[in-house]
Amino acid sequence: MGNLGSYETERREAVEAVLKACRLCESVRMARVSGGVIAKEGSSPVTVADFGAQAAISAHLADCFPNDLLVSEEDSHLLRQPRNAPIKEAVLGCGATCVAISLSRHRFQR
Repeated sequence: MGNLGSYETERREAVEAVLKACRLCESVRMARVSGGVIAKEGSSPVTVADFGAQAAISAHLADCFPNDLLVSEEDSHLLRQPRNAPIKEAVLGCGATCVAISLSRHRFQR
């Protein structure tokens, strides 16, 4: 597998970010959060959990590696369109969950 010692921190934080996203998605599922689905042209649909997971991962990685650039699949311009207001509100409603998940990192690791 090679020498990954120099990337151990990155690996650990990437796994932590994905675990946070998984917890967020599970919270969305358990709360039966709805608000709709955005159908992207020529692509698969985007849900509240998709946007929330991306936000959780992005926030965690930006916190851990503030000098690194991030590239994401979903673009927030979709949420700015008036017809997508219900899903935007649902995503914003998940914001508290993202914050709680982010704070859990500090509680266990700092």
